[in-house]
Amino acid sequence: IPSSPADRLKKLKSTLYNYEKACIASKSRLLHFYELPLQWRENKYIIYGYRFSHSHTHALSGICTGHNETANIWTHLLGAFFLLYLAFVHFPSTDVYNFTTDTDRLVLNIFFAAGAKCLISSVIWHAYIGISKLTLRQRFACLDYTGITALITASIITTEHISLLQDPISRLSLITFSSISGILGVFFTTTAYFDKPESRPVRIMFFLSLSGLGIGAFLFCGLFQGFGYALSLYLPLMKSFVFYITGVVFYGTLIPEKWRYDVEIDEFDITDDTIMQLDKSNKLEEYLDKKPKLTKNSNKLSSLWWIDYFLNSHNIWHIFVVGGIVGHYSAVLDMLRIVRMP
Repeated sequence: IPSSPADRLKKLKSTLYNYEKACIASKSRLLHFYELPLQWRENKYIIYGYRFSHSHTHALSGICTGHNETANIWTHLLGAFFLLYLAFVHFPSTDVYNFTTDTDRLVLNIFFAAGAKCLISSVIWHAYIGISKLTLRQRFACLDYTGITALITASIITTEHISLLQDPISRLSLITFSSISGILGVFFTTTAYFDKPESRPVRIMFFLSLSGLGIGAFLFCGLFQGFGYALSLYLPLMKSFVFYITGVVFYGTLIPEKWRYDVEIDEFDITDDTIMQLDKSNKLEEYLDKKPKLTKNSNKLSSLWWIDYFLNSHNIWHIFVVGGIVGHYSAVLDMLRIVRMP
């Protein structure tokens, strides 16, 4: 009896094509995109420099070696160190520190902890992104998503705490609701659906929607103390908004690597429909074992042949995330000066 399309798709996706070849080749060199098993292929515009780690030691050693995840690892590792400096050195030395309460400091420390968790989770994920055990790879991808969820939730809580100091009931209610939403979000980000390559728009919309919870505190602040005051209080947050939104644009559009022309890029994206169409046309095996085809412009600097390693969309996204965290911290200091300092 012929299998159903759903059964066929499940079988195709469970088959680790290229797995043995990738394991052997990765012991002596970096791989290109088409040497990876299908389940490890995500961004079709990043062609060269992949690791395929066979152990935890090999994966973690990638933190100190050169490959196409090195920039992603170090942008957030250095960012984590800088965040620790802000938490333990800079914040205690600020003019506003002595005017803050224990609760203020607790809320800000939660933000620092969530920011560090986000950045370190990202470092671990990008070290393990090429781990050869698929279940481990999926687990560390979810770790990265939970870090982002924690950071967004903690950032919202800081603004809810500061803007609603004069209304304890509304403040507690919104902080509780945001906390519950963040916890539920952590469970959602651990689902297999959330990690699919074609779910990139879903991930963007989820994180933007979670961030949108912060509007509630602004509206309450405006109703209780006037929207002129609310606008002046929230204005410092624009610096972090600009960083985050700009980073999301790069993350979502895959700019600039989508402009590379040193190699020929697949016209299709890696989705369930693509897999089925390739299988139906008997071209799946050919696709899974193809080699990058260079263009006549492959040696030109303008062809972006270097984009696998430097300044691709994910590298830029990481830089703007760090900028967003630092921008939010700076904004929180400005907000505390407004509500706490005479």
